[in-house]
Amino acid sequence: MTVFLHFVRHAQGEHNLSREAESIHDPKLTELGHSQCASLQSVFPLHNQVTHLIASPLQRTIQTCLAGFQPASNRGLKVLLLPKLQEVGPWACDTGSEPEIIARDYKGLVDVSRVEKDWNDKLGDESIYKAVVSRIESRAVGARRELQAVARQWEMENQGRDAHVVVVSHGAFLHFLTECFHNIPQDNATGWTNASYRAYTFADTTLADKNATIVETSESWEARNGDAQRPNEKESQALRQRYHKLLAPYLGLDEASTNGSSK
Repeated sequence: MTVFLHFVRHAQGEHNLSREAESIHDPKLTELGHSQCASLQSVFPLHNQVTHLIASPLQRTIQTCLAGFQPASNRGLKVLLLPKLQEVGPWACDTGSEPEIIARDYKGLVDVSRVEKDWNDKLGDESIYKAVVSRIESRAVGARRELQAVARQWEMENQGRDAHVVVVSHGAFLHFLTECFHNIPQDNATGWTNASYRAYTFADTTLADKNATIVETSESWEARNGDAQRPNEKESQALRQRYHKLLAPYLGLDEASTNGSSK
């Protein structure tokens, strides 16, 4: 049995149109974003095999999941919302709505049971969602472990059957989640384009690894990078540190943010 994780960046949101638009609270998809979802649905080859729909609880990720993977939703799969998948920034555009509002707006289509009351606290000193790199790193581990737990549950109930788990998240957080910091433009906070997807599996097939390390499938890697070699461990660590420095201005933090403090 193999658990495939199909990570997806949300389609274009209203906040992607300009820096000023980042002041929009929990923005929805644009008209182009909806078109991107239609394209995603047409090119994704495994709709009939999808076993789980999972997304960040922000509007744009929920909408992308429901529209891009409508065949699975139409089969009755609810979108499990995991707060740890939310975007990294403290801005209005990266701050979600109250769980009761989400449940009302997407009644019957989503599972909000894991969306705690303070999941949208991006500024509190005690919040695990605060925009500090060290907490984002910890949150990414926590998110992978939640996905690992989903995989273990599937394995117990469906021995021998592969799982195909769709996970819709955000451009910056996906780098932390996948621990892949390769090919990120210097002038951008992400190397993921809107509505793009990549496939991963758990490195430890026993699903016991505490870091819940994941590895991009060869097919997925080669589709993006051709015959280019993957970064080795030393190169990956250097790319990670480079990204931390690149991301700091987007978070409104100084370089000390990598050590857990903000300005």
